[in-house]
Amino acid sequence: MRDILRVLLSFLAIANTINGFFFKRKGLLLVPSVAFRDLSSTSNWILYNQGWLYEENPIQAVFMEKTLELIVRKDLDRNRVKMFTAEGEKRKDICIDGLNREVCTRTDDDGCIANTFTITNQEMELFRQPGDNVLFQVTAPYQNIQTIGEIYLCDDDGITFISDIDDTIKITQVTSSIETLVNTFSGQFKAVPGMADTYRHWQRTYNATFAYLTASPDQLYPFLREFFDREQFPSGSAHMRHFTWLDANFIAFFMSSNYIKKKTETLQMFLQNTRR
Repeated sequence: MRDILRVLLSFLAIANTINGFFFKRKGLLLVPSVAFRDLSSTSNWILYNQGWLYEENPIQAVFMEKTLELIVRKDLDRNRVKMFTAEGEKRKDICIDGLNREVCTRTDDDGCIANTFTITNQEMELFRQPGDNVLFQVTAPYQNIQTIGEIYLCDDDGITFISDIDDTIKITQVTSSIETLVNTFSGQFKAVPGMADTYRHWQRTYNATFAYLTASPDQLYPFLREFFDREQFPSGSAHMRHFTWLDANFIAFFMSSNYIKKKTETLQMFLQNTRR
């Protein structure tokens, strides 16, 4: 009887877990990016767009969560796991709302968005917020999905601090496989002491914007944003790679030299779009 009860309780626990993942939710994740003055026309801006259109995969999420818990021996954040097992919605239209013309792009085979738009000064003013950031609404037509995008303006006479995240402002311990998994999927992200105060001082002193580089995949951005807000780091653009299951494995993704390539490309983007 005791064995039957144990099996029943185990079944109920698994059933409740699966039920929590049951509904396949679609989402559109936009990672804050940047816009530069068009070097060929000061009346225009070049807006860099980055994001991901996805659908959650409930069954894969269950298996990944339970498998990783066996490895790290800790309870994991289910919402983070869901983002890594979601599937990209390929070749779908994504459009900026609120303009007098159609401004659209399409997701790639992984559901990712990575392109540029040319926006006039007048159009930019429609979305401009106090300070040097822009908020705009993006829609996935026929998907019934809308979300807000955020762009930080890198003007010719401004200052942008470009900062790494991993083990610079956030404790990641990317040299340890187990610690990387623990710090990625469980508990609150931990800040490097004193760095938030330093960055806020730079923001006040230089009226600066910030751009953050990280080896973390963009699936983690919503949780990084929670970290920025909680620790009171200045908001800014985030420049991240995208993880797919075609990558060798999760740890290899963090350790791969592809991160150096992405960082170099981001630095080149800033240099090429800045008047000197």
